[in-house]
Amino acid sequence: MFIFHDNVELTKKGYTRRTNIRKGNTAEKIYLTVPLKKHSDFALIKDLEIANHENWQQKQLNKLNATYSKTPYYNQFKIVVEELLSQNIYSLSELNIACIRKISELLEFKTEFCRSSELPVAGKGNEYNLNLCKHFQATHYASGKGAKNYQDESAFQNEGIEIIYSDFFSYLSGNPYPQQQDEFLNGLSILDALFNIGANEVRTMFQNYSAT
Repeated sequence: MFIFHDNVELTKKGYTRRTNIRKGNTAEKIYLTVPLKKHSDFALIKDLEIANHENWQQKQLNKLNATYSKTPYYNQFKIVVEELLSQNIYSLSELNIACIRKISELLEFKTEFCRSSELPVAGKGNEYNLNLCKHFQATHYASGKGAKNYQDESAFQNEGIEIIYSDFFSYLSGNPYPQQQDEFLNGLSILDALFNIGANEVRTMFQNYSAT
């Protein structure tokens, strides 16, 4: 079960509205960023509106083209990106959901999706995540490694729920995939991998990671 956590506040330094790609043939990263209309600092992700008047879609496509146009799978997957950005979606949450669903489809991930805003579950922070797990009678909770600094692991253990921390970037450090532009640069969007090695190899990469 994959839960879109859409009724929490935006983390300003997080990746809810941006992702990293390579800058040309350099070893530098740049952001692909979704511009937002002015909003309260306490606005929930599901209530954030995209500033579509800025023609940001073409700007981001130009950045992708500048870096990835000569990669083996660029022409195949640029069509996917163009379709996602041409839907005139006005909600950041809806755009993220559309992107994640499409990538899951491309990689043949078998999972169910739901939105936290549609569930009869309440709480804050660690408690909220725990309550979401309990709602689905979960036995395991897949969490990002960054959450280890603030997560109350004992609370999950008391409910019989095992936390599994994902650290895929560390895995890639020892198992890099070929990048046409330069030496391997870690911490990039999945678009980088799709453009460089295609969906089948990305799928194999995830399978190998889950087997470790």
